Amino acid sequence: MPLSEALAYNVDHLDSAAEHWTKVADHRESTYADVRNRAHGLDWTGDGADAMHDHVDWDFQKAKFSAEDLRDAAGIARSSAGDLHSLHRRLRDNLDDVRNDGFVVGEDYTVLNDRPTRSLDEHLARQQQAVEHTADLRFKATELTDADARVGARLQTATAGEGKIQFTDFKADGGPVCDDPDYEDGIARRIAAATIGGGMAGAAVGIPGGPPAMIVGGVGTAFAGFLGEIALEIAGDGPKCE
Repeated sequence: MPLSEALAYNVDHLDSAAEHWTKVADHRESTYADVRNRAHGLDWTGDGADAMHDHVDWDFQKAKFSAEDLRDAAGIARSSAGDLHSLHRRLRDNLDDVRNDGFVVGEDYTVLNDRPTRSLDEHLARQQQAVEHTADLRFKATELTDADARVGARLQTATAGEGKIQFTDFKADGGPVCDDPDYEDGIARRIAAATIGGGMAGAAVGIPGGPPAMIVGGVGTAFAGFLGEIALEIAGDGPKCE
């Protein structure tokens, strides 16, 4: 990390990421919980209803697990922000001390004496101090750089599943729900459309040094339409399983 980067370094991106991931996690979990609760609240029984319940329960568990991963990432970001800020403060304080003592610091942390000396001994002493200051500043800069890289790696691991959540066509017994094609294909298809097509909007929000985060879109609206269709079928004596 060159001197200019060290001077501009801050942890604002980690604070912002922690806040964003927490909001996404809360919204994702509450949205799928609402879909699950509304599905289970329908006045509808039978194999078709059981299949729908299996779908929404399974999708909610996946959403819940992914939300927990995001909260873990947010916790890493928050705690790491404090640690990195302390390391940066140490480097800045050391840099201020060196400059205040009459030395100049280059982009690669090379320290040179900038104060006139009155004797050879004083000149040599100042040179030795410059060498020591150079080593100390480079150590602290490397310490900050390495810590920052470790935090980035931890966040990459914690959010590795983001953007890869799959909501598959799930059947409890692995086979047909019933012989009626509307239950076998239509309901499963509409559940999938409501929970997948209307749900995960791939809007990525990036942070410096970190992975993107997914934002849940209109799953509630899409599923509301699906529930409305089912309600009409029930009221109209729609297709039944034999």
